[in-house]
Amino acid sequence: MLLLIGAAALVAVIVRSTGPKETLAGQVRRMLADGKFAAETALTEGELTVLQVYLPRDRAPAAIQAVRRSLPEGVRIIPGTGTPQPESPAHGLLALERDGEKVILYFLPPLEQTPAPKRTPKPRSTAQRERPVVAICIDDMGQSSDALEWFERNPYPLNAAVLPFLPLSEETARRLHAAEVEVLCHLPMQPEDPGAHPPGPGAILFGTGEPDLKAAVARALDAIPSVRGFNNHMGSAMTADRLYMRWVLEAARGKASYFLDSRTTAQTVAEAVGAEMGFPVLRRHVFLDDVAEAAYIRRQLRLALARAREQAPIVAIGHPHPVTLRTLGEELPGLAKQARLVRFSELIK
Repeated sequence: MLLLIGAAALVAVIVRSTGPKETLAGQVRRMLADGKFAAETALTEGELTVLQVYLPRDRAPAAIQAVRRSLPEGVRIIPGTGTPQPESPAHGLLALERDGEKVILYFLPPLEQTPAPKRTPKPRSTAQRERPVVAICIDDMGQSSDALEWFERNPYPLNAAVLPFLPLSEETARRLHAAEVEVLCHLPMQPEDPGAHPPGPGAILFGTGEPDLKAAVARALDAIPSVRGFNNHMGSAMTADRLYMRWVLEAARGKASYFLDSRTTAQTVAEAVGAEMGFPVLRRHVFLDDVAEAAYIRRQLRLALARAREQAPIVAIGHPHPVTLRTLGEELPGLAKQARLVRFSELIK
């Protein structure tokens, strides 16, 4: 259960140490309590602990700064953290370290902004109940060939989204297809602040007229060999715009069989527009590695499996980080025994 502070919640990932003095985990817990933040342990695995609290996106910068000002003595902020994450379902994370202990403060939107979708349960056979359905997608492919060998040696039904118009995009898509991985176009789309967070080559942006936008979508899909579907790279602004999403999906007819909404914003309208048009739209349910820690990734895989047992199928998205691929490689054999791993095309039949 998540503890709410008004409309807010905060996630802290804490790695504990065992010593006579107070641990960094204990100090952070006291700091949160002093600041009127309540937190509940969501995960304890080895030295890793996850504490959860929620807050609106516009409060995230102030909350991050408040935590930074109250840090215990000797605590180091791990570079690359401590800023809001506008194109993530998380608002940001602040990673701390002292004498081998780590604390990652992880910010998420209020539960009210991310309600679980209402679904009518369908009768399922005993075999189906025993074999929940999970679809895993690795985004951001095409930037490096490092992850390709991982796909080629993991014989599980998987999906991968390839960024278009990069030097390795075509080779990546061909090798993935040869490895029987379902290929998506990871279409760069308008974020909330494209100046601060450039979406990349071939981005679909506001201010583009309907004909040009549809031509740009078509070019991006044509640029990825063996493409079956597509999903948004960034896109928090555009997936929340009904007119532009209609244009995007109309442009994809005949070129892609489905759109996967990565849900980088709780205000997304992609599923609603797809339903109106009769264009298949899938949704992401779980992000595997918004905290790039092996124990956290394992926890997210368990969460995906648990949700799939209640409400199949479940879509989980990760990224080609070394820790993600390494952890997936360790966990996929066991997961495949408990769940039926599928390619997205199977979900839209």
